[in-house]
Amino acid sequence: MTVGRIVAGGAGAVGLGLVGVVVLVDLDTGDRVASVIGALVTLGLAAYTFLAPAGQARRIRAGRGATVIDGNVTGSALGTGSTVAGPPT
Repeated sequence: MTVGRIVAGGAGAVGLGLVGVVVLVDLDTGDRVASVIGALVTLGLAAYTFLAPAGQARRIRAGRGATVIDGNVTGSALGTGSTVAGPPT
């Protein structure tokens, strides 16, 4: 089972749980529960983003004669005889 399927299953379960709270309790309580769950998920993602070890650098493959640009391409001109027109941004 992939991580994406696990996340999708968890999101579906949480969504069904919130619908259950709204139907069985009331809309106001469902709103509060959804707010708390959203805050916890956001904090968890922020912690993962800041605390997770950096992964390997991306690998870019290109065939013979290919042009590869990675990152900001502002002001780039590709191809023989190409020029950049207009003011710098």
